[in-house]
Amino acid sequence: MKKSLLLGIVALALTGCAMVPSNLGFALIQADKEAVTATDAPARRVGKACGFNLLGIIAAGDISIKEAKQSAGIQRVSSVDKEVFSLLGLYSSVCTIVTGE
Repeated sequence: MKKSLLLGIVALALTGCAMVPSNLGFALIQADKEAVTATDAPARRVGKACGFNLLGIIAAGDISIKEAKQSAGIQRVSSVDKEVFSLLGLYSSVCTIVTGE
């Protein structure tokens, strides 16, 4: 009984919505994806919206494009990018980066 309970807790701790599959390994993952160009608007402003995940149990933040646009007052989007960071699957963060005017 104790063994299955411990296995269940470990399995729960190793899951999370912010984890990133990668060939780099499990200990430390930092991935910067290539930006997706949305329009030809100049990139005069940069907005960022972040969220985090702790132990696969606690998650907070708004990583929407809308939130990133509002943080910098962007009306026309030039590009959208994403940053992902994970440490042993215990702590993960995801940020959406929007540039535009």
